[in-house]
Amino acid sequence: LFMLNSPKCYCDFFNYAQNEFGHMFKPKALNISEEFPNPCGHIQDLRTYFLDGVDNSLDERSAIERPSLEAIYNETDGQNWTNNAGWMNETEDYCQWHGISCDGDGFVTSIDLRDNNLAGQFPVYTNTSNTSEGNNTWLFAKYGLGNLYNLKMVNLAKNKLTGTIDYRPLYNLHSLFHFDVSGNQLSGEVDALVSPSVTHADFSNNRFTSMRLEMYKVSPVQTLRFCDVSNNAIQNNATDLLHNIPPNIEEFFASNNQFFGSLPESLDNLPELRQFNMSSNALSGELPGFAESIFSLQELDMSNQSIGFTGSIPEDI
Repeated sequence: LFMLNSPKCYCDFFNYAQNEFGHMFKPKALNISEEFPNPCGHIQDLRTYFLDGVDNSLDERSAIERPSLEAIYNETDGQNWTNNAGWMNETEDYCQWHGISCDGDGFVTSIDLRDNNLAGQFPVYTNTSNTSEGNNTWLFAKYGLGNLYNLKMVNLAKNKLTGTIDYRPLYNLHSLFHFDVSGNQLSGEVDALVSPSVTHADFSNNRFTSMRLEMYKVSPVQTLRFCDVSNNAIQNNATDLLHNIPPNIEEFFASNNQFFGSLPESLDNLPELRQFNMSSNALSGELPGFAESIFSLQELDMSNQSIGFTGSIPEDI
């Protein structure tokens, strides 16, 4: 179980299989001899870990969410934010802190700290323990974005965040639909499917060099409608990208990168696409018949390729 990326998701699946179909995981099916443990036990272990050493007078919300927000503050140089009103004030409800919104039960649903001079590593989590198990060090981390399970919106655009993003903890945020980290100094890989419910993902104006593609086509996550990865240094094959991108994407922007190769002959796997911009890349070959494949297409920009397209412009464009 410790090899799984998301124990919370696995716990949900375990309960669904048991409650809806009466299915129990059996050792024989997994080719193991020992009793297969209930994965939800690890979630309880994790909850116990969170609350270990915490003042018993605090409820679970305050014991986990408040320290997670404090960790974000500390990791991103909160003292020098443009606006840090209310932050770290022990007498003020953290739902009143600048940029924080909560639901009726007091759980954090939105973090909007755009253009606020955040600096440092992207604050997915803060590892407060040296304990680790395989590659899942994050499982033992106490505080950070990855522990705010009711989050629906994260906007950290136009700041000074650096380094790579560890996406695995974000897969646990089942309600997160809006994710914006544009205008920072982030690098490494883009994973546009940052959560099971994401509809809007903006990674533009950073220093990303690759984009994860393989999982998109087979992923059950089919919610993504808007994706912007423009103004980075992404080097991916354009055919692979467009074959694997989520099929219900409506707006896709990837200009000013280093995408290369030709476009696929058909784009009929993207029937909802309305705006499509891959200008200023290194694309080549012939243009496909966009109108035959995508009846919903309204805006198209393929200009300024360093290599350039050949052949004639399709009459249906």
